[in-house]
Amino acid sequence: MLLHGLLQNAMHVDYLIRLYASCGSLLEASLVFVQSPSQSIYTWYGIILAHTNNLQHSLAMSLYVNMLELRDICPNNYIFSCILKACCNMDSLFYGMTIHYQSTFHNMESDVIIGSTLIDLYMKFGLLMEARIVFDGLPHRNVVSYGAIIVGYAQNNHGHAALQLFEHMLYIGIQPNRVIFLGVLAACGSETALRESWFVHDLIVRNGLNSDLAVANTIIDMYSKCGSIEEACKVFRRLVNPNIVSWGAIISGYVQHGHYEAVFQYFQEMENRSVQPNRVIFLSLLQACKNTGSMKQAEYVHDQIKSEDLESDSVIRSALIDMWVTLGEFQTACKLFDDTIDRNVVTWSVMLSGYVHHEQGASALELFERMQQSVSCLDKFVYTCVLKACGLEQTFMEIMLLHHQIIDDGLEKDVSIGSSLIDSYAKCGVVEEARRVFDNLLNKNEVSWGAMLAGYNQHNKELSALELFQKMLQDGAEPDKVRLLCVLKACGSIGTLWQGKLVHNLIRIHKLHMDVVLGNALIDMYAKCGELEEAFTVFSTLQDRDIVSWGALISGCAQHGLFKIVILLLKAMQCEGMRPNDKIFSSVLSTCSHAGLAEEGYQQFKSMMLDHSILPSTEHINCVVDLFSRVGCLKEAEQLLENISLSPDSLAWTSLLTACRTYGNLKFGKHCYEHVIQLNPSVSSGYVTMSHILADAYLGGT
Repeated sequence: MLLHGLLQNAMHVDYLIRLYASCGSLLEASLVFVQSPSQSIYTWYGIILAHTNNLQHSLAMSLYVNMLELRDICPNNYIFSCILKACCNMDSLFYGMTIHYQSTFHNMESDVIIGSTLIDLYMKFGLLMEARIVFDGLPHRNVVSYGAIIVGYAQNNHGHAALQLFEHMLYIGIQPNRVIFLGVLAACGSETALRESWFVHDLIVRNGLNSDLAVANTIIDMYSKCGSIEEACKVFRRLVNPNIVSWGAIISGYVQHGHYEAVFQYFQEMENRSVQPNRVIFLSLLQACKNTGSMKQAEYVHDQIKSEDLESDSVIRSALIDMWVTLGEFQTACKLFDDTIDRNVVTWSVMLSGYVHHEQGASALELFERMQQSVSCLDKFVYTCVLKACGLEQTFMEIMLLHHQIIDDGLEKDVSIGSSLIDSYAKCGVVEEARRVFDNLLNKNEVSWGAMLAGYNQHNKELSALELFQKMLQDGAEPDKVRLLCVLKACGSIGTLWQGKLVHNLIRIHKLHMDVVLGNALIDMYAKCGELEEAFTVFSTLQDRDIVSWGALISGCAQHGLFKIVILLLKAMQCEGMRPNDKIFSSVLSTCSHAGLAEEGYQQFKSMMLDHSILPSTEHINCVVDLFSRVGCLKEAEQLLENISLSPDSLAWTSLLTACRTYGNLKFGKHCYEHVIQLNPSVSSGYVTMSHILADAYLGGT
C-alpha cells in the first residue's frame, strides 16, 4: 500500500481505518492514521470512532484533545457525538459538560445528533433538568432525540414524563422505533399504568415488533408490574422459544403477586425443557421459598444452586441466609454465614434481621458486636434492626450508645431511624426520651406518629396519646388504620366517648375500609365507654366477624352486668359455628360471679372444660371461687381449689378468706389464711382480713 502511494488518498485512509477497526485491529488502524501524510476531519472522526467502538474511550478522548491542540481542525457534529458517547461510557460528567460547552462555542448545540447524545449523557447521571433543557432547545427533533429523552425518563423512574412525551411524539406524527417502545414499556411498568400498557402493546403488535424477544420480555415484565399477571402469562405462552430472560420475567412476576405455587410450576417446566436457571431466577425462587415456608422446596432449590456452583455468589449467598433464617433454620443459616469469607453489609444485615424477626434480641446484639469489628460503615437498615433488638431486650444503655452513634453519623433526623428510636425507648419505658426524638424529627411520617402513639398506650399515658393525635390532625397528617387503632385503644381505656366518636367519624370521612380489626377496636371502645347500642350497631355491620368481635361485645356486656345478653351472645356465636375461647369464658364467669349465679357459673365452667376442652386458667378459677364465695358456698369453693390440677394463686384463697369474714366462719378462715400466707407472705390484705375475722369472733363471743 505504501509503495503504491495509496495512503496519499484520504478516502483510502478512511476506509482502511474503518476496516481495521471493524476487525478489532486498533494497532493497525492507528499505524495507518499515523502514516497518513494528512489527516482530514473525516480521518480524525474515523480513528476516534474506531477507539470508541472498541471500548478504548480514554484513548478516544486523548485523540480528541490532540486533534484540538495539534491540528487546526474544527470538530463536526459526528466527532462531538462520538466523543460524548465516550464520556458516557467513561462515567465522566466533567468531560461531557466541557464538550457540551465546546459544541455551544461552535454553534452546534442545536444539532439533533449532538443534542441526542447530550440527553443520553445527562440522563445517565440523573440530571433530568439539564437533559430536558437540551431537548427543548432542539429546533428539529427526530425519533433519536425522542428516544433519548423517553428512555432516559424511564430509566430514572419518571415514567409519567416519559409517557407524556411519547403521547406528544405520536401526536406530531413521529413513528416510534424499537428503542422507544422498550423505554415506554418500562415507563408503563414503573407507573403501573395498565390502560396505557394495553395501548402500547397494541401499537407494538401493529408495528410487527411483538415477535421481538427483548420487546416481548419487557411486555411480560410490564404487565407483571401493572398487576395483570394473567396478561403477562398470555404473552409468555405465545413465545415459541422463550429465552432465560423470558423465564426470569414471568417467574419474577408471579413472585411479585405472591402466586408461589405457579412459581414452582414454571421452575419445574424449565427443568423439563432442560433450561438452566440463572442467578436472577434463583433469587426469585429463594424469595418464593422464604414466603411459603416450604422446607422441601427450599432444600431442593438450595441443592440446585450448589449444583450450578452459585452458592459462593455474594448476592445468592445473602439470599440463602435470609431464606434459612426466616424459616427458622438458624443452624443452616449460621453455617452459611460462618463459611462466607467476604462478608459485606448485606450478609451481616440479613442475619441480623433474621434474629430480630424471630425475636431473638440477645443473639442479634451479639452478632452486631461482631459486625462492628468487621464493618466500619453502618447503614439505616442495620441501625433499625439493632434498635428493634434493643427494644426486645429492653437494654436502655445499648439504645443510648446507639443513639450517640447515630448522631455522630448524622442520621438522627432520618425518619425511619427516628421511628425505631422512638419505639425502642418506649419499650424500655423511657417515654420522655422517645418524645424528644419524635419532636426533633423534621419530617414525621405515619410510622413515627404511630410509634409515639403506641408508646404512650404501652405505658398507660392515654391522655398524652390523645393530645398527640389532636396535634397530628392539626399538622395535616392523614390518619391511617394503625394510628386510629392506637387512639381507639386509648379512648376505651379512659372512657373518652366523644373522642372515640370523633375517630369513628374520621373513618367514615376518609372512607377507610371497615375491616374486622378496625371494627373490633370500635366495638371494644364503645363497650368500654358504656355505649353498648353503638357497639351492637358496629358489630352488626361487620361482614366477617371473628372470635375477637364476639369477645369484645361479650366482654362489654359482662362489664355492665348484662348476664342474660352475655349468655345469649355465647349461644349465638356457637350457632354461627364460632367456638368460644378462654377469654370469652373469663367474661362469662365474671358476669355470673357479679350476678350471684353460682349454679349457672359452675355449669359454664364445666362446659368450658368438658365441651370445649379448654384447660382452666388461674383467672377462671379465681372467678368461680369468687362466685361461690359471694353466695356462701365456701365448701364448694374449697373443694374446687383442693381438687383442681392447676395450683391456685393467693387471690383465690383471699376471696375465700373475705367470704369467711362475711359469713363469720372463723375455723375455715384460719384454714384459708394459712394458704394465703403460704402462697404470698407479703400480701397485707390477708393479715388485715384475718385480724377482722378474729375481732368479729371476739366481739361475737362477748
